[in-house]
Amino acid sequence: MPGTRVLQCYQQIMGIQARTVAATLPYDLVLSPVAPVAAFPAEQPMPFPGDEKTMAHIGFTAPYNMSGQPAATVNCGFTADRRPIGVQIAGRRFDDLGVLRAAAWYERNRPAEAVPHWPDSAHGAPTGQKTGEKTTSTTPEGGSLERRGTVPAGLAGTALPAHRRADRAGDRAR
Repeated sequence: MPGTRVLQCYQQIMGIQARTVAATLPYDLVLSPVAPVAAFPAEQPMPFPGDEKTMAHIGFTAPYNMSGQPAATVNCGFTADRRPIGVQIAGRRFDDLGVLRAAAWYERNRPAEAVPHWPDSAHGAPTGQKTGEKTTSTTPEGGSLERRGTVPAGLAGTALPAHRRADRAGDRAR
């Protein structure tokens, strides 16, 4: 492949980066599905083999990979046949901590039916159990965290408008 073609492709990536950053600039967080389809077999490289939309399954994640914006995914439910469904939480460039805090909050406060009950393979991996209005997270060592409360600003909808950042800054200062 000639170097000029490589540079053209790189310019396309830079264009996607600029459009993604510009489109999300008014928001601290953007929530989206991880994929437009349910999980597909691990042996299959993509959900649409041999189809013209072979890469459609990465349409929600690829723009953030190209823009350098932090994003995390959290299980938010299951299909009728128990395949996982993920929500992606993406943030502003360099706000990795904000994305991790939002993902941790959602993991602690998600509906009980969205908590995965897979075997923990990593030492210290949390498991979750929701009871009534509080969520209790337990580690294999027996540690426990409880959270009560309402959805913080920005997580109730699909995005947090920029004018709400001042409210959140005041919350952090307390």
